[in-house]
Amino acid sequence: MSVPEDALVFDTGPLRHFGIQGWLAVLRFLAGTRPVYIPDSVERELNEASGHVSAARAILEANWIHVHRSTEHDFSEAFAHYYDRLLVGRTGS
Repeated sequence: MSVPEDALVFDTGPLRHFGIQGWLAVLRFLAGTRPVYIPDSVERELNEASGHVSAARAILEANWIHVHRSTEHDFSEAFAHYYDRLLVGRTGS
């Protein structure tokens, strides 16, 4: 399954921020008709955080946030490129 070209794709940090602030409905409104995706690595991080961050569970249960599972090399390479650009130390900027 490929991600639609107009999709919004989120990393853990920004998505978690929306969840913690109680802004998931705002995010859904802003997305409009555009689909929202997270990589499977983000799903894993949210699952790990769900024990101590209640908003993580709400994100995972949102039926409008889709998980993209891919083992394709091009996808992994592109995600790693942006991950490297966003990561500062051990926290996202």
